[in-house]
Amino acid sequence: MKGARKTTEVRAARGRAIGGRPAGLRDHVLRVVTEARRLALRYGVDEGRATLAALGHDLARDHTSAGLLRQAEAAGLRPSDIERAQPILLHGPLSARLMAERFNIDDDEVLAAARYHTTARAGMSGLERVIYVADK
Repeated sequence: MKGARKTTEVRAARGRAIGGRPAGLRDHVLRVVTEARRLALRYGVDEGRATLAALGHDLARDHTSAGLLRQAEAAGLRPSDIERAQPILLHGPLSARLMAERFNIDDDEVLAAARYHTTARAGMSGLERVIYVADK
């Protein structure tokens, strides 16, 4: 992602991430963006990419459990037994999928940060760790 394109993507993502969302979720996303930017600056992570990942991390968060399971099946995801028992865990992978498919985000690290922001994983990049911590 280069200069003007990154700025345009971040602005567009902000509108998609907060537009039409319940107030509490919208406020949460904006708090995560603020914290992700602060952490990115502190730990040498690209601030624009952190902002983009933070804006997209909860795109699927306001869906019901049944809706998350339906969307996961439709997207070709294979929910584990744990995810079937706790479908909220699917909102990260689904948010990453939405970022890629609907909003043309093609930065694998940004998508991974959204995907694993709830569950984490071994070997997380600096950007992934920033989003994981900022979300908490």
